Amino acid sequence: MAEPIELLAKNLGIKLNTRGSTLLVRRDDCAAIVDACVRRNILILGVEGFRIEGAYLRVLGDLIADFSRVLNNKTPWAETCQAAGKSAQSYLALPEAKSADIWFEFVLEDQPNDCHAGP
Repeated sequence: MAEPIELLAKNLGIKLNTRGSTLLVRRDDCAAIVDACVRRNILILGVEGFRIEGAYLRVLGDLIADFSRVLNNKTPWAETCQAAGKSAQSYLALPEAKSADIWFEFVLEDQPNDCHAGP
């Protein structure tokens, strides 16, 4: 089964860079991914920055973001996705995240079937 990022990228016409099991998004495509997640109620749980160095990936420790704190059972799913999207936009606006040679991995989650979208 395809990962949510694979399906989203395909629908948006974004080419992912696959390194092993890591699916990377170019810096220039990140805003489109975040916007689509917010519009389609796909939760962004986290984003991690990498540099590609030959055959290797170098994790950028200062570009690891975990947005899972927005996830709780009391907030409607759409609002949770909105909050995570705003956090991702702020993260991608950081000066250290703006370099064109940085690639990003998105950890996404579709709405669970048993999740209610409101009270």
